[in-house]
Amino acid sequence: MENIMENNGRVVNLTPHDVVIVRYGKQTTYPSQGVARVSEKYKSLGFFDGIEQFDVEYGEIVGLPEPTEGVLYVVSGRLKDAAKKQGRTDTRSPAETVRDPETGHVLYTLGLLV
Repeated sequence: MENIMENNGRVVNLTPHDVVIVRYGKQTTYPSQGVARVSEKYKSLGFFDGIEQFDVEYGEIVGLPEPTEGVLYVVSGRLKDAAKKQGRTDTRSPAETVRDPETGHVLYTLGLLV
């Protein structure tokens, strides 16, 4: 895999909430700049112990701009997976999230999942 840790570029957050990344004591907040979505279609694979099991097929991606050199788009994990299946290499999703122990809400993330 090529080195993806370039320091020059722009991160565009296309989730419905701010993404806060904390690394080495430094906090960076990426405000939402729109919302990208992907449709899903579920296919039943049968039952296991009375619980229906599904596979998912991703459909149309909406709100994700065309690839732009030097830009990474932060999106949901599902959208990232769908975009990757379509050959996109410019989408990331939050990884290693830290949650409030009382509410369960995400406080920040330690990085981005490729």
